[in-house]
Amino acid sequence: MSRVPQPQPSHGLGRQAARGASVTLLSYIGSRLLNLVSVILLARYLHPEEMGLIAAAVLAIEMVDMLRDLGFREALIYNRDQSQSSLNTGFILFIALGIAQAVLVLGAAQLAPMVVEDLLIVSLLTWLALIFPINTAGAIQEALLQKSFQFGRLAIAEITSVAVKCAVILLMLELGYGIASFVLAMLISRAVRVVLLWAASDWRPTGPLWAPKAAKFLFAYGRHIVAVSILFVLRRRSDQMAIVAALGDVQLGLYYMAARLPDIAILGICATLTKVIFPSLTAVAEDVPRLGRAYLKTLTASMMIMAPISLGLAAVAPLAVLVLFGEKWTDAVPVLAVLALTGIPITLGWTAGDVLKATGRPSLLSKISIAETGVGLPLVWLVAGVTRDILSVALAVMLVECLAAVLRIWVMRSYWEVRATETLRAIAMPVIAALALAGVVRLLEPHLVQLLGQTTALGTAVLLGSLLYAVLIFIIDPKTVFSVLSLFRKEALTEK
Repeated sequence: MSRVPQPQPSHGLGRQAARGASVTLLSYIGSRLLNLVSVILLARYLHPEEMGLIAAAVLAIEMVDMLRDLGFREALIYNRDQSQSSLNTGFILFIALGIAQAVLVLGAAQLAPMVVEDLLIVSLLTWLALIFPINTAGAIQEALLQKSFQFGRLAIAEITSVAVKCAVILLMLELGYGIASFVLAMLISRAVRVVLLWAASDWRPTGPLWAPKAAKFLFAYGRHIVAVSILFVLRRRSDQMAIVAALGDVQLGLYYMAARLPDIAILGICATLTKVIFPSLTAVAEDVPRLGRAYLKTLTASMMIMAPISLGLAAVAPLAVLVLFGEKWTDAVPVLAVLALTGIPITLGWTAGDVLKATGRPSLLSKISIAETGVGLPLVWLVAGVTRDILSVALAVMLVECLAAVLRIWVMRSYWEVRATETLRAIAMPVIAALALAGVVRLLEPHLVQLLGQTTALGTAVLLGSLLYAVLIFIIDPKTVFSVLSLFRKEALTEK
């Protein structure tokens, strides 16, 4: 029988989390830089109407991907039962889910011409449907590697697959394949990732393939996670759905490109940090005081990363669009600046969501998500329909994220005795430093462009801003900085 990787002893949890945090963050930076290269290539080679077609196809894929893995991956991480029969059951459920999602995309491909005029959308969705069965083939291995803190192996799989995607896009675009370059790159890169996950994990499906008790647990825990996932995607993509319905695919192309940098920088970082934060919070979930302290420290750590990215990206938005995407995308500048600022409220809410999952309360997270979606989705659609302006839609998204953050802060105060003032103190230092960064960058940018040219000025602004931010956070509150840096030391999660 194949040996199933087991989590390391709890006394080494801090050291594992520290290693996992650093490796995962480095992996994230590498993979996101490569993803950014892919986006730049597509922007340089394709026109807004072509990007609008890709955006419509991606939106349809994301609607089906709302099911994610039905919450099975989080359930496997949370579950103490790691028997072979339990994992075999999960594997069968993953494969079945991947096939079902592919069928849904094929159905969506036949309906897509009702919304998008270009019939090429049918072919795009037909081929992209293969993503789902490919992804689910490596889901068990990914969950086991994450549960056992083997983030280095996950990092290798992630970076390699993104590098392959970037290379395929460049090659196919140079050969003149246009939009087809994106589809082929997606399929090949996902297949490479699954192969590497299988190589990194020694688990294989052997023995009895079905255990009813295990299936019951996976569905019971996962139903709330998938509900949250569905509601999250509906809320996060309500803007693009409203734009394609009310304004058309060309405006969707502009909005999609404006959203790509914030998506890569904000949602990508939050999802990456969750891979470390969620297992770590699970280990201290039964001790409310320790959980509260861990929450505040992880919130500060997350905001130390997010605040400079969010505010810095908003500050350099005009120059970044010109240098990276070209003049044909200048209408996306104000939208990019607004969406970049959503990183602050999103990070506030995301960390609270990790606490809810780690304490076995995904049902409460579902209720919160229902409330957020019930307010956010109609508001964004109303703004899109009335104003027919993509900047107004972006501002509506910002308002929705701020309301969601307020709600989750209130939940942390009510259930885990974390006062709102404590939460605000936890983020104050990085936000203040990031505001100073953004102000200085905006003041220096015209002079840098005049002296160095646009491309060099952008790189210089990013470098100077990063150095300034690092200096400022040490000047403002060095004690908090050292506390956050030591968050994942060996004794951190067991201190009283």
